[in-house]
Amino acid sequence: MDTPFSITNYTQKLIQDQQAASIGDVLKNDPAVRVARGFGNYQQVYFVRGLPVFSDDMAYNGLYGLLPRQYLAAELVERVEVLRGASAFLNGAAPGGSGLGGAINVMPKRAPNEPLNEVTLGIDSGGQGYAAADIARRFGEDRRFGLRLNAMRRDGKTEVNDEKNESGLVSLGFDYRGRNLRVSADLGYQDYQLHGAQPSVTFAAGVPILDAPDARRNLGQSWTSSTERDTFGTLRAEYDLTPDWTVWGAYGERHGDESNDLANPTVTDAAGTMNFLRFTGTRRDRISTGEIGIRGKLQTGPVGHTLVLSAANYHAKLNAPFDFADFAGVTSGTLYAPVAFAPPPVGAFPGETVSDTKTSSVALADTMSFLQDR
Repeated sequence: MDTPFSITNYTQKLIQDQQAASIGDVLKNDPAVRVARGFGNYQQVYFVRGLPVFSDDMAYNGLYGLLPRQYLAAELVERVEVLRGASAFLNGAAPGGSGLGGAINVMPKRAPNEPLNEVTLGIDSGGQGYAAADIARRFGEDRRFGLRLNAMRRDGKTEVNDEKNESGLVSLGFDYRGRNLRVSADLGYQDYQLHGAQPSVTFAAGVPILDAPDARRNLGQSWTSSTERDTFGTLRAEYDLTPDWTVWGAYGERHGDESNDLANPTVTDAAGTMNFLRFTGTRRDRISTGEIGIRGKLQTGPVGHTLVLSAANYHAKLNAPFDFADFAGVTSGTLYAPVAFAPPPVGAFPGETVSDTKTSSVALADTMSFLQDR
C-alpha cells in the first residue's frame, strides 16, 4: 500500500515515428529509465528508478529469459510495457535477480484485421544501410487465423570512425482467435555483430573525470568484436471454461550463442593515458520456461472475488569459457590521441563459467472488491 507503481506502454507507432533501432532507444522516452551498458561488454542494461533491469530479465509476452541477451531490435516489438515500482507479485521474480525497481515486458507483433505490406529503406550516419519488411494477413472464417512476418537488416559503418555494425532479424507470429480458444505462437532469429566498436571507458581510482573526447573518434582497437546469435520461440493458449473462468498455458525456449574479443580501456592518469586489458570469451545459453494457470470470478454476498492460481517453471543452462591476456594490460595512447596495437596473446588466465539454474513457483491471488467495485 505504501509502494506506488505506474505502467506506461510504448507502441509500435511511437517506435516507427522515432525510428528506434533497439529497445534501449524506446526506453529513453521514459524519465524513470536510464539506459547503460553491462559490465565489460556491449550488453544493454536498464535502470528503472535507479535499480537495474538486466536485458536477460526482460519478459517476452510474460515469460522471462527468452529475448536476445545483449541487444533487441525494435522491429520485433508491438508494444513495450514498463512497470515502475514493485512488480514481483504481478510478473514473478526475474530469474537474474534484477528488476527491484520495476519490470519490462515486450509484446510481439500480431496480424491486424486489414492486410499489411510495409517496406522501409534507409541510410544512417556513417553510411550504414537499413532495410526492413513487415507483412501480415488474416484468413479463415471470421479472420480467425493471423500471420505476421518481420525481417530486418542493418549493415555498414557507423558515425564512429572504423566501427562497423551488422544486425539481422527474422520473426514469424501466428495467432488464432476462436470463440472460446485463443492460441498464439512466435518464432524469431536475431544475429547481432559489432566490429571495432566504441568501448566502455573506466577511470582508475583517484583519476579525475576529464573532458570528453570527440565522439566520432574511436577509442577501441580494430580487432575487437562482439557476436550474438539467438533463436527463440513461444507458444501460448487460453481456453474459456465458462464466461467467468479461463485456463491458460505458455511455454518458450531460447538458444543463444555469443563470442567476444574485447579490450576496454582504463584511464590511468590526468593526461588521459589508457591501459587496455584483452578478454576473449564465448557463451552458450539454453533456456526453457513455462507457466499454467486458471483465473475466474465469483461473488460471496456483497464481496466480489477475482481468483488466480498459477504455477511457473524456469530452467537455464550456461556454459561460458573465457581467457585473459597478461593482467598488466597494454598501455597505449590517450583519450585524445588513441593508438592502435596488435592483439596481445591470451592464455594467461583461462577459466569457465558453468551453471544450471532451475526455479519453480506457485501463486494464489484473490482480488476482492466492495461497494459495486469501488
